[in-house]
Amino acid sequence: MRLCRTPSSHQELTACIEFANPDLDLRRPEPRRSTIATWVEQCPRCGLCYGDLDRAPPSATEVVETAEYLDILRGASRLPTLARQFWVFSLIAERADMFVTAANQALHAAWACDDANEIDAALRCRARAIRFFELVASDIDAHAYAEPLSSPARHPELWDLQLVDLLRRSHRFDEARGRCQTSQRSRDDNVRAVGRFQLELIDKLDAGSHRVDEALGD
Repeated sequence: MRLCRTPSSHQELTACIEFANPDLDLRRPEPRRSTIATWVEQCPRCGLCYGDLDRAPPSATEVVETAEYLDILRGASRLPTLARQFWVFSLIAERADMFVTAANQALHAAWACDDANEIDAALRCRARAIRFFELVASDIDAHAYAEPLSSPARHPELWDLQLVDLLRRSHRFDEARGRCQTSQRSRDDNVRAVGRFQLELIDKLDAGSHRVDEALGD
């Protein structure tokens, strides 16, 4: 639903072919990587930010009028513009109990900060993402009624590996190590391989970005 019913036009991604492996946090490679600005729409009048303005939940009406929402969107958070849009998108999802969406949009905010080389801002966005990733990981089934689960959230092992990467990229190495141990009990060879690679990175105190193919030896 468009809160103020103001018509506006936005770029829409219809198709995108990928030629490489994703990052360990499952960020897609080029050319999809560079389409990130099309993943969120902002109403030019009321400031509603959502993936599709026509599909925002009814509770968004209250959220866009809060001081927290307006302060972040107007720059008080000192995040890059695109990261602000994803952050407030996450706020709307949180109010609607759409915790998978809240997690993913906070992660997208971190990616926008990465692209802008805003390291401290990326850490703040990952901290928000971690809160929701942990909430969903604690009981994925309990949140299934609220929204369609994303692909990783339908597979707890993938969701956990994303969370491991969020923790490692946030220099929270002990937490990442503890979360990573479960991957070694997986029946999936790829899950175990990615888990072992994460443990190697954690041992090196490596908080950098890495791709899945590094873990799989492709």
